[in-house]
Order: sequence, then C-alpha cells, then structure tokens
Amino acid sequence: MRRLFLPIVCVALIVVFLWEYQTIIVPLYSYSGFTYYSPGFGPLGWAVVLCIIPLLIIPVELFKPSVFLVWWLYVTTFVPSILMPVITRTLPESDAIPLQLSALGSMLLLCAVPYAKTLVLPRAVMPRSSFWWIVMIGWAGCIVFSLASINGPRLLANFALLLNAGGTGGVDYYAVRADYMLQVGQTGRLFGYIGRELVTAIDPFLISYGLLSKQWWMLTIGIVGQLVYFGQTGMKEVPLSIIAIFMVWVLSRKYRKKFGIAFLLAVTCLLIVFTSADLMTHSANFSTLFTRRDLAGPGLLTGFYFEHYSKVAHPGHAFTGNGSSQLIGPPQEIGFYYFGSANVDANANFWAEGFAEYGIPGIFAFALLVALALWLFDSIAAQRSLELAVLLTVVQADALTNSSPLTVLVTHGGILAGILLYCAPDHDKPLWPKARMKQLWPHLGGEGALSR
Repeated sequence: MRRLFLPIVCVALIVVFLWEYQTIIVPLYSYSGFTYYSPGFGPLGWAVVLCIIPLLIIPVELFKPSVFLVWWLYVTTFVPSILMPVITRTLPESDAIPLQLSALGSMLLLCAVPYAKTLVLPRAVMPRSSFWWIVMIGWAGCIVFSLASINGPRLLANFALLLNAGGTGGVDYYAVRADYMLQVGQTGRLFGYIGRELVTAIDPFLISYGLLSKQWWMLTIGIVGQLVYFGQTGMKEVPLSIIAIFMVWVLSRKYRKKFGIAFLLAVTCLLIVFTSADLMTHSANFSTLFTRRDLAGPGLLTGFYFEHYSKVAHPGHAFTGNGSSQLIGPPQEIGFYYFGSANVDANANFWAEGFAEYGIPGIFAFALLVALALWLFDSIAAQRSLELAVLLTVVQADALTNSSPLTVLVTHGGILAGILLYCAPDHDKPLWPKARMKQLWPHLGGEGALSR
C-alpha cells in the first residue's frame, strides 16, 4: 500500500517543482540557461513516466545507508536530469530518449544496491581512547592549518561580507570565494584538500556522533569547524550541510519504516514553503539555496553535458595534459561553452560526467562505480550504527549531485568517512572506558587524591 502512494507523491513533487521553477527561478536566472518552454503533453508525460518507474523497486524502509543515498540521488539528480532537458529544450527528442533510457537503467541499478547481500567484515579493534585522540588531533590539526592560512581580521571581514550578502544580491559570496581561491594559490592546493576533508568527513562525523550520543561539546566543535571553513570560502553548501544532517536525523528516527514517502513529502513541503516565502519577500533567496542549486542546477547541467558531448568527441580521462591535446576537463569546457568564462567549473553529476568522458557506456560505468561504493559502505555499516552511517552519507550524497564518484571518494571525504565509520566505537557507550577513568581520577584530584 505504501508503494502505491509513492507515484502520487512523486507527481506532486514534480508539479510543485515546475511551479517554483517557472515562478521564481526562470524570471531571475534565464540568462544562465534556466529557461522554460512548454514541452507539450507527450514529452512531459513520457518524462513523468520515466521518473515513476524507479519507484517500483526503490526501498521504502530505511534499513541501510544506501537507501538514503539512492533516495537523495533519485530526487536531486535523476528526476531533474529527466525533466530539465525536456522543459528547457536542451536536446531534441531523438537524442533525449536514448540518454533518458540510459539514465533510467543506471538508476534501476542503484535502486537494487540496498537489496544486495553485504560483505562480512571483521570489526575494527581499537581502544576508544585511542580512536578519540586520533580524531581530535586530526580535527585540531585541520583547524590550526586552516586558521594559519588566513589571518583573523581577514576571516572576520569575510564573515561580515557573508552576513551582508542578502543586501547585495549575493555578490559578496563570490568575493569571498575569489579571496579563497587567492589563498589556495598562495598556500598551495593542500589547503583546499585539508579543508574539504574537514567539512565533508570529520566535522559531519563529530556532528552526527554528538547528536546520537548526546555529547553536545562534540556537536559544537563540529559546527564550529564548518563555520570556520564557511567563513574562509563562502561555500553555502557548508552551513546547509548542518541543517541537512539535522533534518535527515529527524526523518530517520521518526519515519524509518516509511522513509521514502517521508523524504518525498519533506522535499515537496520544503519547495512549497520556499516558494511561498520568496513570493512574500519578492526575492529568490530560499529557492536559490535549495531548488536552483540541488534540483534545477544538476538537471540543467545534465542537459548541457548531453547536448555538447553528443556533438564533440568524448575525451575520456586524458584531459590532464599528459600527452593529450585536451588540456581542460569537461567542467571547464562546459563552463566556457555555455557560460562564456574559462574560470567557470561547471561540475556535474556522475551521469553527465560519465557521458562526457565515455558516452553512453560511461553512464553505466560511473553508475556501477557508485553502486560498488554504496555496497562497500553498506558492508562497513552492517555491524555499526545505522543512524550514524546514514548521517555520515548526507554530505557525500550532496557532493554526488555535482561531482564525479572518484572526486567524492577522494576529495570530498568519502573514503575518510568510511574509515571513521569502520573504526568508530558504539555511540551508546561512554567515550572513555570507565576503568581507565577510575585510574586517572586520583591523578586529576578525585576521591583517591583526597584520601591520601
């Protein structure tokens, strides 16, 4: 009965998305490709049918972390990638149908991952105290390195710009980002990699573990780490990830049996609230933060990638200058071709990136790589806390909407998140062994010290 309700909610989501897209996004951002052309009942109906088909097999109950990841990719990447090329007329029907069917086939592959039997992995043997010393030293090292790369007044000035961004049309975000790129140029790419690992793996782990174990100091330092990086880079996805973790935590606790329905309804309600708020305030602040960035944007870029690389050669991975005449990658080429700037990195989802590099076989190859990563993460989570595993995937899921799988695993902390989950002690037990604390207590001035 629950599965029969899914298509109804999916159609409601599509209707609300199209309403918000035409009402808020198109009038303000048509110059960057966010246009709308009525596709007619036939093409639009075909797209809706394609969006409904995965709902026949996608799990409704949240019983593995891959269930959340698949639902996130379905809502933020698959559905927009099917709809946006149709309503923007990026592709003619003759080209769109093969690519839509390829995306559908790979989506069905991902939907089957949660049903796969997981590996039986041995549990990590590490003392809780050793684990937490390593995590906290790593967190402190990342923070110190980041703060050493930007002086205090500069960080405060960036925060002031960000807080004032609402009155300047968001221009200040780009000023802070330009300042960040200048820092990376001055300090080396290591600065960017360390910051990414901090905000995509270490901080989310501390926030998630702090929530589940009710260790509020841990939750606090995780949020502080995110805000420091936000102050340096102006990347809005960083503070939004904090909100997303809290929302997924609520959904996973209250609606585990009906997670798929709850997730679809939650996104639909968010779109209604954001559209209403923007209409009341005569702005696009909320729609820009979520709808344009996480729904319309990935779908638009999928259309751009499919259109462009249907006409030109697929470069494969030989676009780094190692003996190849292709000196730039697909994101830079799309940025230059569609946005007129060599400085725009139009990073897209793994379907678009796979097609750009290898054509239709690349769509399935990249989807297979994602499926393998999800299966391995499920195997790690099999003997760990399901809630912790799910919350750790929130940032990784968001990264997959705008990055290739290898980039998510290496640069966006996917591998590190898996290691942290594998080694993490149970969150329902004390952080430090009680026996060890009793030994240390006298030396810290406890009862043993008073009795001497």
